[in-house]
Amino acid sequence: MNYKIVTILLTILLIGLVITTAILDQHKSNWVCGPVLILLGLVLGIVQLILARITITTTRQKLKITLLIFSGAILLFYSWGFINFLTKCS
Repeated sequence: MNYKIVTILLTILLIGLVITTAILDQHKSNWVCGPVLILLGLVLGIVQLILARITITTTRQKLKITLLIFSGAILLFYSWGFINFLTKCS
């Protein structure tokens, strides 16, 4: 498994979701859901970039797997918030 490609893909997906949230928030009338999710996405994006950097540079296989699982969990957590943003915030 090429951990470098998977890590970069997870990072790109998270950044894409944050950008999509910012674009869709312009059309929502609720002023709480979107900005909170965008701020959360920015913080998680920074964490994701740090994890990607560590995953790419490390040589320890077990650490790469652990960081990759953590990166996937970050993306799933933000995706869950994004789905709630789409369905419950008007």
